[in-house]
Amino acid sequence: MIHKFLITFALTAILSTSSGAQSLTHLSDVLIGGYYRHTAVYQNTAYVVSDYGLHIIDISNPGQSEYMGEIKTEGGAFNIKIDSCYAYILTQPPAKMIVFDLSNEINPVQISEVNFEEGVISLDIYGDYAAVLASGIIYMINIVNPASPEIAGETGAQWWDYELEFSDSNLFTGADLGSNVYDIQNITEPFIVNRIHSEYVVQDFDYDNDMLYFARNLQGLCVVDVSNPFSPEFTAPFNLGYTERVEVGEDYHIYTSTFNQFYKSYFNGSFVYTVDEDIADGYIENIDCWNEHCFLDLGYDGLNITDEGDILSHIKNNGYIYRVDEEESILFVYCVNDGIYILDVSTPADPIILNQLEIAGYISFLEAENNFLFIQSASMDSLLIYNVSNPAAPYLQNSIGGFDGLNDLIAKDNLIYTIDYGTCLFKIYDISDVMNPTVLSEFPINYPWKLAVEDDNAYISLMEDTMLIVDISDLGNPSIESSIEYNHDQDFQVEGGFLYSPWLDIWDVRDASNPMLIHEGINNSGRCVSAENNLLAIGSSYTFDSGFYLYDVSDPSEPVELERVYLGSNTNDILLKNNLVICGSASNVGIYENGYAGIDDKAQANTPADEVLLEVYPNPFNSSTTITFGLPNEGDVSLKVYDILGKEISKFDIRNSNLGKNSVVWDAKNCASGIYFIRLGTVDYNRVVKILLVK
Repeated sequence: MIHKFLITFALTAILSTSSGAQSLTHLSDVLIGGYYRHTAVYQNTAYVVSDYGLHIIDISNPGQSEYMGEIKTEGGAFNIKIDSCYAYILTQPPAKMIVFDLSNEINPVQISEVNFEEGVISLDIYGDYAAVLASGIIYMINIVNPASPEIAGETGAQWWDYELEFSDSNLFTGADLGSNVYDIQNITEPFIVNRIHSEYVVQDFDYDNDMLYFARNLQGLCVVDVSNPFSPEFTAPFNLGYTERVEVGEDYHIYTSTFNQFYKSYFNGSFVYTVDEDIADGYIENIDCWNEHCFLDLGYDGLNITDEGDILSHIKNNGYIYRVDEEESILFVYCVNDGIYILDVSTPADPIILNQLEIAGYISFLEAENNFLFIQSASMDSLLIYNVSNPAAPYLQNSIGGFDGLNDLIAKDNLIYTIDYGTCLFKIYDISDVMNPTVLSEFPINYPWKLAVEDDNAYISLMEDTMLIVDISDLGNPSIESSIEYNHDQDFQVEGGFLYSPWLDIWDVRDASNPMLIHEGINNSGRCVSAENNLLAIGSSYTFDSGFYLYDVSDPSEPVELERVYLGSNTNDILLKNNLVICGSASNVGIYENGYAGIDDKAQANTPADEVLLEVYPNPFNSSTTITFGLPNEGDVSLKVYDILGKEISKFDIRNSNLGKNSVVWDAKNCASGIYFIRLGTVDYNRVVKILLVK
């Protein structure tokens, strides 16, 4: 049986915060799939790790495999090994080795974890030890008691090492040009004894019975006899075609792959010859063997289970999330290869699927406005307009043709604004009668890329790394008002007269004829951005930094990081709306209650900037710093220090504070390095500043 991977919901635990501290509260996840990376088997159950976490599959009958459920991990899961009845899983960010007890195969229980400072890459198990390859380090972890693993030793590794495998007397790491060999007679202090050099780049490797198997792309497969690791013997390369992945199974059977082509071969000690082949249901990310079966990890396309080279079953994935939009508690989620899901999020902790729209081709964007959903598919030259007044029964109401590369669209106030890369036109339509849309203007612009609209201005980024600010106060006659340098490939949003980039570049555009850069970016991992009510959310795209950041931009020239949420995969889209943060990562949509919403209205509503003083010097600081404050009136003052998680660290209560400047010294010698927040509070005023402790 081929199991259809349905959307499921995983209601997660509420994040604990100290009273008085505001924060995000994780309400729910809408799971679409996950990027399948590695598989391990215990008895009759396969465990697949992905950017979402751990997926559980019943393989008691491999030809009728059945998806049983999943466990979300903090950060994405990258690798898995099983020893006895325990699963050891690497996750990041944050970098951890998590241990699960598999006594109940369908309901694994986490029993321990080990934290690392560096990003983790690979692991293997030998006896009472697990070896974890991190960035530039190999950690040896004592797992005699899986409920209480301990780091027992470490040694340096090469930065280009990407995988490791134990033999009975050595540890091998896979590197771009071969393998490094470590002596493990004293397993807590391994050391390099040899480097096995490959003439060509090694894409993947495996070890079995004193043999290393190198997958070398166009150079095929190479087998190296390492029975004497000081004098390895290379065989001639075997032409199995372009070889990306290799895994050795039982009885010298070798499984290799290139793209979606899967081969079963046999090594007789001198030659490798192919005995079977098949086509997988997607790109083969990795191969894992168990007994006579092979598991082909297919990334967003799921998992194939094979027997003797033939594919038995397919655990199907639904692709990955690319776009999200929300209107009046209805959430629209575009999943590549699986259409648009329509969900009721009126109860954010318990989203409900209402319907699914199957749209042909890749969808460039979707926009919800006034009970209509605007969709553009890359396979069409038309803009599709769906009526979603009844979200459970949407229908196609109209389409607008004449496009040749529609890149972006904004819908608001019975108008739609479009940019078309093919025709090089910026168009404005009146859609008050959606069945008879009227073109109000067509404005030529060379190779437009992204679009935003606020008040009387449109903001259009161009392929030539420029952004135009266009005056649209006269809808029938747009005109260019000014321009700035801008990376065309970056997302952006305009909110309250300020333009925000995902790299945290911020422009003051209240005077559209004279835009000014008021904050230069520091977050170069940003991918997408959303702003609302003096808050800014930036989705991150780097593996070791995936997730999103939330900033206070009540003073856009000095944004303050409020919170950082780690996820296991790229954040492709993010939305701040109606006191919710909706984050579309590759595998799931996370819904967060925004406890910071309105923070600046409360903090600044009656507080002119020149009346309240809150300064910290030095900042950054080491050990201690002086907090200086001043208020226009005498009264009681509370100064509180919070860490980055919102936990109260220290508190100063000052009775009958004098007019003018007052100061206290915060001694942080017992605190860890990092970001902290100082909050000044009185009956009438609140202020917050960010400080940095560096030891």
